[in-house]
Amino acid sequence: ALVYLNPDYLSHIFREKAGVSLVDFITAERMKKARELLRTTSIPIRDVALAVGYSNISYFSRQFKRSQG
Repeated sequence: ALVYLNPDYLSHIFREKAGVSLVDFITAERMKKARELLRTTSIPIRDVALAVGYSNISYFSRQFKRSQG
């Protein structure tokens, strides 16, 4: 809404320019920040999940394991 583009069109353009889907890019950035927080702070995992945009801790945990191994 802020840039006056249809979300599907924005995703299409993003994939075309970046070579990765918008959702995959956002997830990777969230996981990168989560990894940094887990390494450099003593913040509980629940709070890390919330800090990177996940309200469902179980889902965050699955995504983090999937992306980080």
